[in-house]
Amino acid sequence: MRKTQLLFLSAILLTMIATVSLAAARSAPDDKVTITGILMDKSCAVDMKMDAKGHDKDCNQMADCAKSGYGVVTDDGKFLAFDAKGNKDAVAWLKATKQKTNLKVTVTGTREKDVLKVETLK
Repeated sequence: MRKTQLLFLSAILLTMIATVSLAAARSAPDDKVTITGILMDKSCAVDMKMDAKGHDKDCNQMADCAKSGYGVVTDDGKFLAFDAKGNKDAVAWLKATKQKTNLKVTVTGTREKDVLKVETLK
């Protein structure tokens, strides 16, 4: 009986260790992600997540908005801020695009909590 209990406890312990290891592997910051959404400055993102498609290029390029930094509003309304490189890439993309609204971008990088370390922005 004692041997059975010890075996059972060992199995539970191994399952718990495997679960924790799997969770840690899934949330590793080095996992590449590709996110498509609407490019928006941080200061406007607070108020306009629900109307991200209507947010225009001119507002994104205003001094205060540009200074706040950029990110992407996902289809489910979440805002994911860019790192410094992502902000530079966003400025360049805004200068180059002819779009005025619905500033849809695809961003590839690594996600660390609510910040996206941008590798590419298209």
